Amino acid sequence: MYFHSQAAPNAVRNRKAYFHQLLNSHSVGRTKAPLNVLNVASGPARDMREWVLDNPEREVFFDCVDAEIHAIERAKKLCEPFAKRVEFYHRNVLRFLPAKGYELVWSAGLFDYLTDRTFVYLLKALMAVTKRGGEVVVGNFSDHNPSRDYMELLGDWVLQHRTRDHLRELALEAGAPADSIEVMWEPEGVNLFLHIRR
Repeated sequence: MYFHSQAAPNAVRNRKAYFHQLLNSHSVGRTKAPLNVLNVASGPARDMREWVLDNPEREVFFDCVDAEIHAIERAKKLCEPFAKRVEFYHRNVLRFLPAKGYELVWSAGLFDYLTDRTFVYLLKALMAVTKRGGEVVVGNFSDHNPSRDYMELLGDWVLQHRTRDHLRELALEAGAPADSIEVMWEPEGVNLFLHIRR
């Protein structure tokens, strides 16, 4: 309980509200076509389930990719009430080739496990499947993380902590125009979110 009250676990929990805000901002007032969302390393998809159940009238469809079959099996059960709106793919995201484009691409907790080289490679691939006018948003732990010692020494939870400037540099390296890049954060300031507008 002590550890779960620390900054890093709080930041992870804050990702859900951040994702919900993104879904709200991209889906409100859409009249032309459904919102297509790619959820990368989607895990059990509890955040997605809660938002859809709270917003059943919004026409949003999700493609969820995860390398962990148990997470997908759990997610399928949780998302059963709206199964027609979700497709699950048991894939290594580095080898996933979507057959369509997306208005929103979201990855909350994958990129801070990646080396800079792999980060740029995957970001470039995600940008390529994001439609014009859409957005790619990826989370990454900040170098401002007061929980880091606990995470690494007690939990063996080792991440690639990055600064706002470092995330911007990686986005530029992936080919994002400078004026399309923005780095935001959740209330703890521990989890950063790299936004790239297409």
